[in-house]
Amino acid sequence: MGLIVRVADSLVPQARIRGVLDLNADGCVTLDGLLLIAPAGSEVLDDTSGIAFPGLGPVRFGTTIEGSGGIAQSPTDADVTDPLGCVSADPDDAYLIFYP
Repeated sequence: MGLIVRVADSLVPQARIRGVLDLNADGCVTLDGLLLIAPAGSEVLDDTSGIAFPGLGPVRFGTTIEGSGGIAQSPTDADVTDPLGCVSADPDDAYLIFYP
């Protein structure tokens, strides 16, 4: 399962975000269909049923969550960790930065 996580949280959240936490066909974590960039310290749950977000706790896939964030284009390797390779090579792909 792929979770893209920010290395450091230096961005200021811009908007209210609400959506369903899920996985896409490639096994990458999404929020309402957009690839999710989770805050630093986020982790896949040991049983892989969801994500543990700092300040929010464990959230199971299929759950609607709310927070703040915004849309980002093509994060760089310096900005995120991406062990499964969920970040696309396409610079036009959009990602959702989420803060609980």
